[in-house]
Amino acid sequence: MIYFIGQVCGVLATIACVTVPLWKTKFMMLLDATAVNLLMCLNYILIGQSGAAVFVSGVATIQAVFSLLHTRKESEPSRMEKGVFLVLYLIFGVYGLLQATGYMPGWNVKTLVELMPIIGSMLNMCFVYVRGERQSRRFLLLTDGVWALYSAISGATAFFGQFFTVLTTLAAMYRYRNQPDTVAEK
Repeated sequence: MIYFIGQVCGVLATIACVTVPLWKTKFMMLLDATAVNLLMCLNYILIGQSGAAVFVSGVATIQAVFSLLHTRKESEPSRMEKGVFLVLYLIFGVYGLLQATGYMPGWNVKTLVELMPIIGSMLNMCFVYVRGERQSRRFLLLTDGVWALYSAISGATAFFGQFFTVLTTLAAMYRYRNQPDTVAEK
């Protein structure tokens, strides 16, 4: 039953993923991305994943909430805040990697697979912190490409959301190609 609930979270993440790049404003993209990160974290936990994906999805959820606050206030995150999230991603990502590989990673396929959430999270950090929609969509394309590959390998339903996000991001990039980028002015 828990596995089923986890996969339902993955389906909900899929639905939310598809709409992220289609929002016209950065605030709505971030609000949707917050829900996606939370649902993906639950998806990975409930299907029995215990690696880096669980931990970095949790950190990504918290980071997206902070970015929502910054977007609402039209402020920039401080270097300290960016540094703290970078360190959190690395610490929790490496901890998850070590946990998933039995604390003796060695360079094998499992280690390489567990590196994907860390890479995806670093790209997500860029998505969250860039100010314009066009740049956000570029980083979203890279982020969800990496996460889709990870989810496909780990058997998570969230794969479909990430895959369709790649497709809808490409569609949104084409759709908004001639419109000016709406970057908040300081």
